[in-house]
Amino acid sequence: MKKKNVLVCGKGRWGKKVILILKKISNIVRILDSKTDHKTINLSKIDWVFILTPIESHFKLVNYFLTKKKNIFCEKPLCLSFKQATFLIKKARKNKCNLYISDIEIYKKKKIQKKNNFNIVRKKLVRGNNNEILYRLTYHDVYLLKNFLIPINKLKITKNEKKFSLELIMKNTNMQAFFNYDIKSKLNKHKINNINFQKFVGNPLRKMIVKVLSHRVNFYKNQNTALFCIKLINKIKKI
Repeated sequence: MKKKNVLVCGKGRWGKKVILILKKISNIVRILDSKTDHKTINLSKIDWVFILTPIESHFKLVNYFLTKKKNIFCEKPLCLSFKQATFLIKKARKNKCNLYISDIEIYKKKKIQKKNNFNIVRKKLVRGNNNEILYRLTYHDVYLLKNFLIPINKLKITKNEKKFSLELIMKNTNMQAFFNYDIKSKLNKHKINNINFQKFVGNPLRKMIVKVLSHRVNFYKNQNTALFCIKLINKIKKI
């Protein structure tokens, strides 16, 4: 694969991990921090823009680079609202730009079998409010279970200082999904029906980025699943 010319926006904790991989498989033209005006950058030789900034800036940045008709890789979620995400995806398709929203968990190649009950267990130290939990943890789990969570009839949430739990009940079925998060744990744990997502083979982050840059992914499927996740999380937030 010919190396792509990449512009990177953001270099935080997670961004640094992505940048390490990009340095090996692409030509990073420039890495922008929050103090740099992205509108001053010459984009004529840029093939891909990687948006690795905080969620609040995603809409502004993705919208701008889509206007310039650039391919974009964006950290999940694409943005905070379903309405804004829909707008960006429609714009990407209209401008014939590839837009990919990070979905690293599926590259761990863990197969989830259909069952009546799905039990998700997470132990992770999460700093911040419920939005942080929903967009950092629940987003990934909803993405993994997307094919089993349609349609959803009922939502229940319980939360306190240390725990966050969510119950989804599927319409016209006896299927339920229980999301149980210990959000003050210093130990990382991620299991779905005892399938351990903390153990995997290879480097899923690298695999994802290589496939995206070589266009060996289904961009439409990725976008539609990202929309599903944001729509559900927006619904949960209203409870």
